Amino acid sequence: MKISYMVVVFILGSLILYSIIKGKGNLKVSLIELFRAFLSVFSLMGFILTCTGSFFQGISASMKEIDEDLKLDKLKKDEDLKEEFRLVFNTVYQELKALHSNDELTKELLSDFYYDSVSQTSKLVFKRFMELTERERLIDRIKEVANASILNSNYFITEITEPKLYPGSGGTYVSNVIFDLNENNELRQRRLAEQVERENSEVDSVESVLD
Repeated sequence: MKISYMVVVFILGSLILYSIIKGKGNLKVSLIELFRAFLSVFSLMGFILTCTGSFFQGISASMKEIDEDLKLDKLKKDEDLKEEFRLVFNTVYQELKALHSNDELTKELLSDFYYDSVSQTSKLVFKRFMELTERERLIDRIKEVANASILNSNYFITEITEPKLYPGSGGTYVSNVIFDLNENNELRQRRLAEQVERENSEVDSVESVLD
């Protein structure tokens, strides 16, 4: 604020001094020259403000265009991922169908694999309650086979939840099959590695202090 005030005073002083010198002691001429000087300064300021406004308008328009392009790219990527997920789901469905035909445990326990459009979740339906070891063995097998079939896609199955009794289904149990993007898994793996590295460094520091 103080610097701005000093700049204004300096400019006004310079204009007045210029007018006095230009008027050569004649007050009327000096006032006319001062008026002309003010007009010149304000014209220059107006020109600068106009140019600055045009410059920032151009930047704003460019940023808006970039933002629109990014939104369109995101929409296209989302649509591509949705289409790929449909293909991934169908691939897993066919793979589990084949597993159901060729594996006795799967044939005995697995009833269905479907996509619930209401909850937007993939689900596995099991015919009955399963003991812990039986459940873990089957779910691990399903997860391994399913992920192997979609290895080259952008998706993988990160979790198959514990089966829950489905009300009014006559004793069937349902698990949610949680798909995620590989890039999210890679990010998690990097963060986990960084966390482990930090913990190891802290342990090393404590051990060195104890030594």
